[in-house]
Amino acid sequence: MTDLLFVYGTLLSGIDHPMGRKLRNEATLLGPASTRGRLYQISWYPGLVPSTETNDMVKGELYRLPEPQKSFIWLDEYEAVDSGEFSRNVGEVFHKGSPLKAWMYIYQSNTVTGKWLIGGDFKEAMHDLF
Repeated sequence: MTDLLFVYGTLLSGIDHPMGRKLRNEATLLGPASTRGRLYQISWYPGLVPSTETNDMVKGELYRLPEPQKSFIWLDEYEAVDSGEFSRNVGEVFHKGSPLKAWMYIYQSNTVTGKWLIGGDFKEAMHDLF
């Protein structure tokens, strides 16, 4: 399939989270990327919901996983895939102006109580939230 992973929340390189550090230890950061969608503040973490609207973009980073199936064991657990809160899907991301296919975690629950982070940038929104 693909060995690329798009991240947009607590796994971002500028956020000092243990799981983000683990990702950076076993994957290669390729740089900034984006995907079409809306970002919601769910709790202390965000959730990505796909969108077909051209202006709905989520900013994040793209990683190359040397051993995707090994990494997905702990990433799926961290992202609560078994509980149904998130699902891991392949979607289109934009990196250095080119469209690529990458894995990403999509929020599956109701966004009614979540705050829409207009602009789709979790790092930027953190300054206002915390």
